[in-house]
Order: sequence, then C-alpha cells, then structure tokens
Amino acid sequence: MNRTNIRERAEASFAAMVTQSVSEARTPLGKTDCRATRVHGQWLSPPEPRREGLPSLSSRRSGCQAQIRGPALTAPTPDATISCLTLRRRHLSFASLAQALVSGALVGCFYALMALGFSLLLGVARAMNLAHGELIVLGGYLGYWLWAGSGLPSILLVPVAAAALLPLGIVWEALLSRLPEPRPLNSLALTFGLSLLLQNAIRALWQGEYRLIAEPMLAGALRVGAVTINTGRLFVAATALAVVGLLWLGLTRTHWGRAVRATSIDPQAAALLGINVDAARRATFLLAVGLAGATGVLFATLHYLYPVAGVELTLMAIVLTIWAGVGRLRSVLVAGIVLGIAEALAVEWAGPRWRETAVALLLLASLFARAGGLARGLGAGAGGR
Repeated sequence: MNRTNIRERAEASFAAMVTQSVSEARTPLGKTDCRATRVHGQWLSPPEPRREGLPSLSSRRSGCQAQIRGPALTAPTPDATISCLTLRRRHLSFASLAQALVSGALVGCFYALMALGFSLLLGVARAMNLAHGELIVLGGYLGYWLWAGSGLPSILLVPVAAAALLPLGIVWEALLSRLPEPRPLNSLALTFGLSLLLQNAIRALWQGEYRLIAEPMLAGALRVGAVTINTGRLFVAATALAVVGLLWLGLTRTHWGRAVRATSIDPQAAALLGINVDAARRATFLLAVGLAGATGVLFATLHYLYPVAGVELTLMAIVLTIWAGVGRLRSVLVAGIVLGIAEALAVEWAGPRWRETAVALLLLASLFARAGGLARGLGAGAGGR
C-alpha cells in the first residue's frame, strides 16, 4: 500500500466522520438519526442515540425501534411532568375512591383514640399536655420491648402497656396540680419540658433506632370486592372502637363517669354537689395516660417508632380537639374518621405531599365554621357527648 492510497483512505474516513457529526447535530432533540453511513464500501450501523432530554420511549419507536432498546434514562421535560401530575390529580376511579374511604375510616378510628386522652385531660384538668405524643411513643416502645422479648400478641400488649404507664399518670397529676393560674398556659411550658425529657429518655433506652411490631397475622389482607383491607389496620380500628365504646359506657353509666363529666362542665358546682373534684381529676389523669399507652401499641403496629414521632401525634390530637371540641367523645370519634378519610383522599388524588396541607385546610375550615371549638369546649365540656 503506497502513500497515496493511505492518504485517500484517511481523507475518506475524516470526511465520513464530519458528515456523521453534522447529521447528529441537525437531528432534533428527542429524535434519533437512524440512517446508516457507508465508509469504504461498508455500511456502518447508526450511532447510539443520546439519552439526555428524551421525552419518552414511545416517541422514538416509529423510526428505528430495532436500534433503540430500553427506556430513557432521564426524567421527562418539566411541561410533561406537570401535565402528568395534573392528569393524575383529576383521575379518581371508583375502586380507588372506595379504597381510600375504607382505609381512611380505619386509620381515623386510631386518630380518635389517640386524641381522646388529650381531649379529656384538657376538659377536666384544664391542662394542655404537649407530652401526649411522647407518652404514646413510650407506650409503643414498651409494647415493642415486651413483644420482642416474650412474643405476646398485640391484643394482650394493649392493656399491659396501658397499665405500665399508670405511674406516670400519678406523676403528671402531682406536677400539674401544683401549677398556678392560668393553668392552661403554665401547663404548656411544663409539658413541653416533659416532652423533651421523654424524648431523651427514649433515645437513651432504645438508641433512636426504628422499631415496629411486625406480627405475621397483621401483615395479611382481606379482599372485599374492589377493596383490599389490611388486617393490621382492621385490628387497630376494631381495638380502637372497642376502647372508645368501653370509655363511653364508663362515662355515661357509672358514678365515676358522671363525676368526671360534672367536673368538666363546672368544677365549683360539682364540688357543691358533693363530688370529689380532686379524685375525678386524678382518675382522668390516670385514664389519659393509660389511653396513651394503649394507643402506643396500636401505633407501633401501623408505623415505625422513633424518639421524636410524638410531635406529629400531639399536633394531630390538638387539631382533632379544636375541630370536635373538648371532651366530646362521639364528636372526637366522628372527627377522627373524617380526618382519616380526608387524608386518604388527598393522598390518592394529589399525592403524599398534600397530606399535611389537607389537615391544615381542615383545621382552618373548622376554626372559621365553629368559631373555635376549643374555646367553647373549655367553657362547657361534656365528656359523654
């Protein structure tokens, strides 16, 4: 091979490369040049398509499906993303709607049980317990510890965790009963410090690791038509409704319940009628802390436990109390179910990021509609309503 042939082949190769580069540069974004290139009598396959900025796989299948394999490696353009989200938010089938209603109602029963202790304590003792969520988390950790060590089923862990937190109820009552007036305001500062103390104690005992009561029987599912019911949520809802029903019977059918209701309405009038107001308040503290322990076990079967998980639970209890009013048992139950359904519908329609927004909108709507259920409940609480 002489120098002339070598020079000709080099010039031809360079010309082919330049032609190929110009062809790729002229190819619009999102399309692939499927034309082959002929160099020295041989047809070369087209170059590998560029992956960046490709809108979708379906838009490139028409011209060169044989050469392109696999989906695009990058996300679609911003306009396409916004349109997809908009379409997803507007589409809600009957099956997904039914699923959201059932799942939200089941979780709403848990919300109601979670808020009852906070609502009763505020109505009877006029104390806002900002450590309510931390008590729930502590009950969940105790339930997890007993479950991991002994293997007890969750249905037995509920009363055990409730009884284990009763000594804390005595401590809570001793501290809050010595607060000067205005008691609701001073209780905020005290219980905020107690919540921080409980968070550090939980972190020291369990090292801040995520815990979950993962019983095999709670991981199943029941199929009812187009709705799938998780057995864990069904267990939590049934247990919560049973506890709420027992509490309603105790508040409406027993002498102790009538004393608690009278104390929540007017402590001075209840004392004039011969009711031991201090004993009623002490019993309410024990009941509120016991409910928090029982709720913690149920929470540990639904959600991972971690030391600061109680903050969100406390905020949820405050929202439900403001919405339903202080000490109104049936109103808190209805409010919890409605809140659970609203959350489920918001997540199903708009995505998980809109869950907190839906709760905030419901809170604002309740404040405007009821002119403050919290203030009215402090003036006239009624435990059995």
